Amino acid sequence: MIDGINALYPNGGTEIYQAVEKVLRDFKRAPSQVMAHHIVLITDGEDGGAVAIETGLLPRMKELNVVFDFIYIKSEHNYSDNRVIDSLRRVCEATHGEYQEVTTVGDFNEKFLAASERPMLGYRG
Repeated sequence: MIDGINALYPNGGTEIYQAVEKVLRDFKRAPSQVMAHHIVLITDGEDGGAVAIETGLLPRMKELNVVFDFIYIKSEHNYSDNRVIDSLRRVCEATHGEYQEVTTVGDFNEKFLAASERPMLGYRG
């Protein structure tokens, strides 16, 4: 997986909503044995359409017992819309996930490792 991440090149055009929607379809098709799921979204937030996750996909996340973590890659070179970041933070809160900001490779490694090792209790209620 790390090789795949390292091969990525930031060039914009990420459709965050569609990516999350696809993951939710996969969870529905092949649910985990404990009926709890975890999404760790890592992005610079440069997709205005991502605000629709809160209204369009959050109900499905709750239904599928998804915990949504968001690692925001923040830099002086990105032009993310604060509405997107704020909306994704609210999705984290609503699913008992965590929001993290990273600005260095070291920060990213630490936050990603912590997210991947976090016990999953999922959303209940």
